Amino acid sequence: MFETKPFSKDHIDDAVKLFATYYESHRSLQPLLPERDILHQVPAVLSRLTDNPGVAAFREGKLVGYMIETYTADSFMSKRTAFCVDLCAHCAIEEEKELIYQKMYEQLSRIWVGDRYHTHEVSYFSSDKALSFAFYRLGFGMTHFELLRGLEPIDGGNTDVLIRKLESEEPIKALNRLHHAYYPSPPLFWIPH
Repeated sequence: MFETKPFSKDHIDDAVKLFATYYESHRSLQPLLPERDILHQVPAVLSRLTDNPGVAAFREGKLVGYMIETYTADSFMSKRTAFCVDLCAHCAIEEEKELIYQKMYEQLSRIWVGDRYHTHEVSYFSSDKALSFAFYRLGFGMTHFELLRGLEPIDGGNTDVLIRKLESEEPIKALNRLHHAYYPSPPLFWIPH
């Protein structure tokens, strides 16, 4: 079973090692992810987050996962929202990953809801199917996502698309109006300010 504790500076070294392993495994699944010096870059990020609410999960005294709030917003899409969006702000070992995340999220969401943050945003690699399923089971939908692809031209595809410089801003303004009208409508119901 797991034991959870508040995340602290004492957990950073083990968290960085855990994330470095995770990142490299996802680089093999997503070759466009850049090579990073995780062991030197991530400690500074996690150090900046240690004053935020966070959870560390342990099995037999060994760190098996962590999850730290990145920031909060009093009004994101008209809702008080807590974010865990730095990709290195959370990680867990593959074995029993869903259970580890469930336990960490139980702890962190209790803090967020206690502070009246009822909307929670979490970012993760799209190649992490286990994590995607775990968050889906915890009630998350896929309202935002980003994918990586190379910059080479797409073979075949839509050949009737013309890319040119606009002479006027009006088409962009019209697109922006449609864009803003989409969010308050079903299925999102996000009310802009």
